[in-house]
Amino acid sequence: MMWNILTLLVLAAANVVNGLVSCDFENTVGDPWCSFYQSSDDNLDWKLDTARTQTSFTRPILDHTLSSVSGHYVFIESSFPTQGTGRIARLLSPTMITGTSSDFCLQFSYHMYGPPDQTLHVFARAHGQAVGQNSDWHKTGDLGDVWREQNVTFSVSQGFQIIFEATQGTNHSGDVSLDDISITSGACQQATPNTTISPTRPSATPITEFECNLDYNNLCGFQAATRNPTDWKWRGNTNPSPLGPLGDHTSGSSTGFFLFVSKDPPNQQQEQRIRIISPLIGINTASKCLMFHHFMNGNKVGTLNGYVMQDNVTLPLEPVWSKNVSTSDLWQPAFMDIAPQGTNYQVVFEVIRGTDFNGCIAIDDLKLNDDICPTVNATTDFEKNGIGDFIQDQTDDMDWRMHSGRTYSYYTGPNKDHTFGNTSGHFIYLEASYPARPGHVARLLSPLLLATSADYPRCLTFWYHMFGDDVEALNIYIINGTQSDQRNVLWSRAGNRGNRWRAAEVHLESSINFQVVFEAENGNGYRGDIALDDIKIEADVCPGEHHFHNYSSITCDFEESELCYYEQEQFHDDVDWTWINSDSAAYYVATGPTYDHTRKDDLGFYLFVTYANVRTYWWYRIGNQKAHIRSPYAAPQKRTSCLEFWYHMYGRDTESLRVFVQNEGEDIPSEPAFEISGDQGNFWHRASFDIDVLNIRYRIVFEATTGRTYQDDIAIDDVKFYNNSYCPPFVTQPPPPVTLPPSRSNADCNFEDIYMCNYTQRIEDNMDWSRRNGNRYTRYWYYRTRPRFTGPKFDHTKKNNNGFYMNFDCGWWYYGIDYRAQLATPYISPHTNKKCMQFYYYMYGNGVDFLNLYLLPFGYTLTNDPQKSFYGNQGDQWNYGTFELPSCRDPYIVIFEATKGFYYWCDIAIDDITFLDGPCPEDKATQLPPTAGNCDFESDEDPLCGYEQDTNYGISKYGYHYVKDDFDWTLNSGNTSSANTGPTGDHTLNSAKGHYMYIESSLPRRPWNNARLISPLIEGSEEKMCVQFYCHMKGSGIGYLYLFWQTGVTVEQKIISIIGEQGDDWVVKTAELEPFPGQFVLIFEAYVGRVTYGDIAIDDITILRQPCQGHVKESECSFDLAGDWCGYTQSVEDDLNWKWHDANQANPLLNTTGDKSFVYVAGGSSDKGKIARISSRAIDGRSSQHCLEFDYYFSQNSTSSKLTIAIRRNNGNQLNIMTLVVDDEKDNWKHQINTLSKGDVGEKFQVIFIGVLGENQGIIGLDNPSVSLGSCEEQSGQSSSSRSTGSASASVATFFGILSAFLIIALVAAATYYLYRKRRDTLASYTVRYENKDSDNNEMKSMPKQLTIENPLYSDPPIISTAVSFDNSDMNGSK
Repeated sequence: MMWNILTLLVLAAANVVNGLVSCDFENTVGDPWCSFYQSSDDNLDWKLDTARTQTSFTRPILDHTLSSVSGHYVFIESSFPTQGTGRIARLLSPTMITGTSSDFCLQFSYHMYGPPDQTLHVFARAHGQAVGQNSDWHKTGDLGDVWREQNVTFSVSQGFQIIFEATQGTNHSGDVSLDDISITSGACQQATPNTTISPTRPSATPITEFECNLDYNNLCGFQAATRNPTDWKWRGNTNPSPLGPLGDHTSGSSTGFFLFVSKDPPNQQQEQRIRIISPLIGINTASKCLMFHHFMNGNKVGTLNGYVMQDNVTLPLEPVWSKNVSTSDLWQPAFMDIAPQGTNYQVVFEVIRGTDFNGCIAIDDLKLNDDICPTVNATTDFEKNGIGDFIQDQTDDMDWRMHSGRTYSYYTGPNKDHTFGNTSGHFIYLEASYPARPGHVARLLSPLLLATSADYPRCLTFWYHMFGDDVEALNIYIINGTQSDQRNVLWSRAGNRGNRWRAAEVHLESSINFQVVFEAENGNGYRGDIALDDIKIEADVCPGEHHFHNYSSITCDFEESELCYYEQEQFHDDVDWTWINSDSAAYYVATGPTYDHTRKDDLGFYLFVTYANVRTYWWYRIGNQKAHIRSPYAAPQKRTSCLEFWYHMYGRDTESLRVFVQNEGEDIPSEPAFEISGDQGNFWHRASFDIDVLNIRYRIVFEATTGRTYQDDIAIDDVKFYNNSYCPPFVTQPPPPVTLPPSRSNADCNFEDIYMCNYTQRIEDNMDWSRRNGNRYTRYWYYRTRPRFTGPKFDHTKKNNNGFYMNFDCGWWYYGIDYRAQLATPYISPHTNKKCMQFYYYMYGNGVDFLNLYLLPFGYTLTNDPQKSFYGNQGDQWNYGTFELPSCRDPYIVIFEATKGFYYWCDIAIDDITFLDGPCPEDKATQLPPTAGNCDFESDEDPLCGYEQDTNYGISKYGYHYVKDDFDWTLNSGNTSSANTGPTGDHTLNSAKGHYMYIESSLPRRPWNNARLISPLIEGSEEKMCVQFYCHMKGSGIGYLYLFWQTGVTVEQKIISIIGEQGDDWVVKTAELEPFPGQFVLIFEAYVGRVTYGDIAIDDITILRQPCQGHVKESECSFDLAGDWCGYTQSVEDDLNWKWHDANQANPLLNTTGDKSFVYVAGGSSDKGKIARISSRAIDGRSSQHCLEFDYYFSQNSTSSKLTIAIRRNNGNQLNIMTLVVDDEKDNWKHQINTLSKGDVGEKFQVIFIGVLGENQGIIGLDNPSVSLGSCEEQSGQSSSSRSTGSASASVATFFGILSAFLIIALVAAATYYLYRKRRDTLASYTVRYENKDSDNNEMKSMPKQLTIENPLYSDPPIISTAVSFDNSDMNGSK
């Protein structure tokens, strides 16, 4: 009995209870601690309180039991005055007597929010047992601002208690809280729940719709969930901070309502997270969008986050919407995407307010919509977030690929991204290689964008890369959110844009929600990669629309569309200035600036004039057009003022820029205040001039004059007007030094390499070359040179279907006249000696225009005129060409340029390009058609020798097209069809069977009808050349015969004019051409006279590579120089060689005298019948007759020796002309002449001297062989004969006799010429000189020594004619 009493006394003293205990700390009437008590051996106490009275920023804002600010819980306080690292607080349950030993279950809720090193331990101990090191359960760190539930099972004997031990962390803001402790018998039935409890449950019934404008005292169920319920404020009668909105978004009224957070309290010591929670929203199976308007203003505005929090689940770690930048004192829309939710949920708005917070954040007008959210902005650089919110279209043919570094195909795609400019940065691109097919498209779609409005404009900026021969197109268009099949194309680029990233901007406008679509089209080959990077869609106007100063001003940087109210001239100029930036300039073949001067990027604007914008007449553009733009007026000036501006003039045909000061009410003055012309280099220049004192208003007029070709751009930017002030001092900085490009010693290429030997398509042109192969009749359609199969059958290298070449096909209807395709070699290293570029070219089709060659040193501008050109149809064959390259101090490229003419039936191709050291061999030109232009009209295969009737159109000075001739020349033999006019036979054969060309003047011809005959291309020369032909002009109605000369870069130039009857005979006419290294054509144009007796005929056209004066030898040799046999060569098929005698050595011809060298054949007694041959070089059969002359010798003992002279034609046939034998006049030199007919020599021939030795030791000598144009009779008046020269020294008497005869003949000729001139004294000068008419500079200039210095006469040499030249006003007027 005594023991029981003592036990009860002890238990009562020791807080012992029978049974198990539970506590929610809500018993405010009795014991709220439920017999739990503080330990006496710790150094910190637990406290009991409600959330309403808390001041800590880490304690729970609601208790766990009631989820209310008035509910109770226990906690440890870490702030003053109880703060201290490592302090321990223990809360002990009463000792519970159960009577048996078994398992028990402890359930409790805890809240740990604060420092990472705070801890909570739970111990289950028998009564009186000390607390050890090992707890039954524990947690450490910051577990979030949530209540968490925990179950713990333990086994103890009779009489036990539970101990909760909390340890403070290092941070004074850390707190640990407990609530809802319960102990029951038996093990816990389930594990601790995985979910955590929401900090609040403001509504038990979820809502399905939500729309709130916060007006009329309506918070729409929002409840504050912050540490300080006053942090989120509802503006009703509370004024916001000075940084807050002046009115709500709903009405814009200063009395409107919204929720906001401002800078309060003023002495905030730590970062705060201030939240407000929506009512509970019901389950949704599809995406929803919460639209609201937000306001964020201040220089340190903090962050506004939006969360979607499921019911009974803690706040997610990542918000679904966030913003931390100021909205610049404006309400802006925002959209929060809410994914399908399987449970009820709430929306939580959180403001993160740092210690330096200085701003105001507000929300208003919230609405939950049943749809995905549109967005205002969309941005991606393809780095951390991949393609971001953009999506691949599922209805296209292929996807965009994300990539870094170089794409997989050579000569296409970027090598690096745009964001970082290196190989690690990412971009997306269309891969044009297999399995992609021509015409496939890839589309990238933006997220759904909010409709645009005046308050919310939208601008798209992005960077694109379009490089490769097969690049097709990139299109930007928008589709609306409800009808995605309706597209509105806003921006498009096509073709090769060069190996660089380019910027673009697109103004977006749509009255409904929309998406932006990036669509790339695949081309016809693997070199068609298209790439995108750094896409931005922003709620702003595009850079070109920014209104930096939307008012009238002479000072202007041209960045805004109003152009500071500059005005285009409407009546007194020809073309307008264009407002443009570098991206828009991609439409032009730009030699203009790479960037503007103001911004120095692709998006900056400037004013621009180019030849491409001038008016056209039937596809023809007229040069020298003027563009005027006028500034606003300036007020009268009391002092001198200054105008400063920047200009850019770069291009091979740049004309002039002039600036005028125009007084009000007056015309533009004749004298400009500033003027400059020509190419000024590829950079911006500053210019300025003073404006004198003026007592009247005035304005500035900028005048640009276009050139005549497509590269003549002029630009201005950054005009600045210094009113009543002189210009400030300024020094224009030279352009920065440039690094020379890598170069190589040659650029040999046969185009069998798929990379084309690093040859590149130039982006300054408007068409491309194509690498092609195979037979033109069997290639696939997209490899075929299309119209009428005018391309090569095979390449030149392999001569089969497998070989490749580069081809220009003009047969596309959308190619305009004068369109050009340029192919450039790699850079070639500087060299001090000449080089020769050899190549093969193909030009076939009725519409073939020009193949031009340029040499372009690094840093220089392409000249207007090519250094060499080829023109017109040259037949269905590969032709050989050369281009001599002078020494050059800089790396350079060679450019092959093909141009488009009037017709579509044409192809130009090149192949097998090689570079050789040294000048081009002189005779290489003969590998081109050697007799091009020569014609006697006798060939059975091609009687016209490549001459063609003119079928082209001309363009008048007014821009109108007209047919250049009215009828055709006729090939004829014998008499013409009209009596009393025309020849009776040709000139070549002097026979009625021979052929010639003539015009028939009878009906249906009319007076002044004309016919034109055009030669094939003729290779020019660096020496003077001579054109010779025979004409027949008999009849009382003879009109006119003109001969024109035309190169690939000049207009037709008249070099011969013949008017009126010339008698009943064939008359020879010649015209001398000055040196010209390119190719040219001749045009014979004949006009019908006033009556029908006016047939005009031509024959035997000859192109001589020599001056016209006299008959220069085509082949001549004196054998005076050792080793120089003038091209004569020994035969390898004979028995003996010809030998050379040196005049300084003993004479092998013992019985002769003289001091000249010669060649000879000598033999012994055993050499009878042996043969020695020597052959001349190949000679062109340029004339209808040639004169062969030579000296020969037989020695005294040359019994039965003989010398045979033969002609070997180019077909291999040999014709013996004569055989000379020994006669009585041995041991004497003899001179032999003989006229060779056209039938003897053919198109090309060699002269062969064949010596045959006789008996004894005979010697045969040969000297001074020559071949001259024309008959021997024309040259010497003698018939073909042999005459003795005696010795090498002619007699004085003979010499003076010949001289006297020559003088008599000369006097007779002079008298005849005088009488002829007297009779024709009304005729014009015999000489016609062509002068360069280029308006740039009409001064005569000498040819420069350096190729890089442009000379206006280089491609238009003077031409001197020895024919009679006339002008006839009657004919000109009639025509």
